[in-house]
Amino acid sequence: MGDFPPPEDLCPEFLIFSAAYCSAFFWPAAGLLLLVKLPVIGLAIILAYYLSGEFNAREIALAVSLLPSRRPGNENGGGT
Repeated sequence: MGDFPPPEDLCPEFLIFSAAYCSAFFWPAAGLLLLVKLPVIGLAIILAYYLSGEFNAREIALAVSLLPSRRPGNENGGGT
């Protein structure tokens, strides 16, 4: 029982899970619309975790470092 998370940690996660499940269940999508539905719900889950403070600064920095760079002069893959 010592490894079970406290209720104050479970409540926000249960709310995020419930919102994601309900949005997936009640948003009808077939075919190509499914390619819109799944990323939107996935991004909403990530945003909800971010807004609830689940990510620390180190995790956010890691995620930002994985994004492509937008430095000037980097459009063609080179700096010169």
